[in-house]
Amino acid sequence: TLNARDELDDGEAGKVNLMTIHASKGLEFDVVFLAGVEEGIIPHAKSIEENPKSIEEERRLFYVAITRARKKLYISSCLSRKIRLETIACVPSPFLEEIPKELMENAVAEEPLTHGDDVSGYFSKMPWK
Repeated sequence: TLNARDELDDGEAGKVNLMTIHASKGLEFDVVFLAGVEEGIIPHAKSIEENPKSIEEERRLFYVAITRARKKLYISSCLSRKIRLETIACVPSPFLEEIPKELMENAVAEEPLTHGDDVSGYFSKMPWK
């Protein structure tokens, strides 16, 4: 089914659940990865353009996302993205500044990945293994 709650089972070790923030409401996981935590994505630029007051709803969604983790939360952002063949510089989400610094540990990739890099080798070296 498409209902995430029907598919989740704590006994399914080694499996990944990929879902939207909206679908994660009410659920918890030992480890959560939030990708693309950048200005324009979180908070979503189109939502803010359409209704500037929606920033509070975007902030609530971010809160939902970061509180899904029971043990570890990994938040990532890009230095740049390729959008329609154009490379765009990215800025981390302003919501990250609202997280107390003592709760965060920053890590920066030693060498940014580029198109064609062997990502399988890169990810095999990550500390969560």
